[in-house]
Amino acid sequence: MMEELNKQDNITEEQSHNNTDEQNNIDQNAESNNSTEETIPKFEPPVNMEALEKQKIEFNNLESQINELSDSINHDTDFRSVRKRIVALKEQVISLFLIPIVDKDRLTNRLQEIYESLSEKQNELKEELNKIYQENLNKFEPKFTQIIAEVNELPIFKEARKKLTEVQNELKTIKLKQFDKDKFFNLIQENFNSINQKEVAERESYEMECSNNYLMIKPKVEQITQNVEKSDKFNDSRKKIN
Repeated sequence: MMEELNKQDNITEEQSHNNTDEQNNIDQNAESNNSTEETIPKFEPPVNMEALEKQKIEFNNLESQINELSDSINHDTDFRSVRKRIVALKEQVISLFLIPIVDKDRLTNRLQEIYESLSEKQNELKEELNKIYQENLNKFEPKFTQIIAEVNELPIFKEARKKLTEVQNELKTIKLKQFDKDKFFNLIQENFNSINQKEVAERESYEMECSNNYLMIKPKVEQITQNVEKSDKFNDSRKKIN
């Protein structure tokens, strides 16, 4: 019985030694592979020095343009064109594939700063304009309301049109929000149309009155005409006409 136990212990010890040897071989192979990978140089494509120099010149040129753009936003109010230029410059910077990324990031970050400064300036200008628009509206609206009331009371259409034309020309020169301007222009046009309708109605009424008057006196005129033709005495006929 003891001999069998000793044999089993010997077998287990041999298996343990074999496993340790196998693990050592694996570790040695891994170290050998890592050492081989470290000694193999990485392949890097050759740099076209002429192309690199051209891109360096282009990079410096773009940097100068960006600096000029940064200075110009303080007095340039054409925000749309400035934004387009920012986008164009950014695309040009990114396209310089031979320039280090860190250098390109420096310029693109500068462009982003310019864009944010431009947005702030535009918001400030928008607030100032809104203030001016409101002040102009507060002055113009009461005057406009009074003129429209006067136009509606004028019996002479020519004078009414003249007043509407004057306030229309004044409206063209005033700084207002487009919504408010359109509202006033539409009201002016409505009043022009109203005057035209009144004028047409008045003309039709006058023509109708003339027609009725003619129909009323027509029989009398015909009768007098017949009497004149038959009368031998001119004075008698003249008295009848009168």
